Amino acid sequence: MQRPVKLRVGPMGIYLLFGAKNVQMIFKHSKILSKDAISQIILQANGMGKADRAVLDADTSGVGKVPLNNTPEEKRVWKKTHDLGNTHLANGHSVSILTTKFIDEFVKQLDKQPLGRPTMTLLYDFVKNVMLIGSLTSLAGPQIMKLNPDFIQTYWDHENVFLLMAIGLPRFLYWKGHLARDRMLAATTKWIKEAWMNFDEKDSDADWEENFGSSFLRGQAFALGEAGISHEGQASAMMPMIWA
Repeated sequence: MQRPVKLRVGPMGIYLLFGAKNVQMIFKHSKILSKDAISQIILQANGMGKADRAVLDADTSGVGKVPLNNTPEEKRVWKKTHDLGNTHLANGHSVSILTTKFIDEFVKQLDKQPLGRPTMTLLYDFVKNVMLIGSLTSLAGPQIMKLNPDFIQTYWDHENVFLLMAIGLPRFLYWKGHLARDRMLAATTKWIKEAWMNFDEKDSDADWEENFGSSFLRGQAFALGEAGISHEGQASAMMPMIWA
């Protein structure tokens, strides 16, 4: 018999359960344990509304080249977003663009630090924030931070509650997590709306541009928008990608 692994997070325990039946028992809203079902649970935990989740629920065509049913190609949002991951995160050129952009921004952040005089800082806090700014700029562009001056703290507050929110704790039990999630969702939604408003069509094929950042996130936003997902729903879908 496989034994569960227990991880301690704050005052509560998180249990990793082995076996589809055990996981299905925890995620009771999922009748079939699948990538799409788990994605739906995470999107709901990230604040995606019922109307947007219904659009995703309607796509049961799978992610394969040949659809599992007669879903029109333009409605195959799961396949489109899945293909974007393969194209942009498993492709040498695309990964090189992200890596180069990260290094450039990381060095730029280091150059902002006090030079020529001694200073004291907590190394972990210093490195994690510099790396976050570098990776966030590489992935999503600089506008998300410019539009939300407190985004770095908002991100870390959300990061601290993400896993517990993902298992679906209700607001009355975990109000702190829901507040952190709501702030992150509001900030991400503000960025998505501004990105759509200011995006220039001539940058449609660019590897990176200021509004959406990487072609990966831009492609995700386009695929979700074409499927009829609202700006708020797009933000909910972007949050796990930014967190990851």
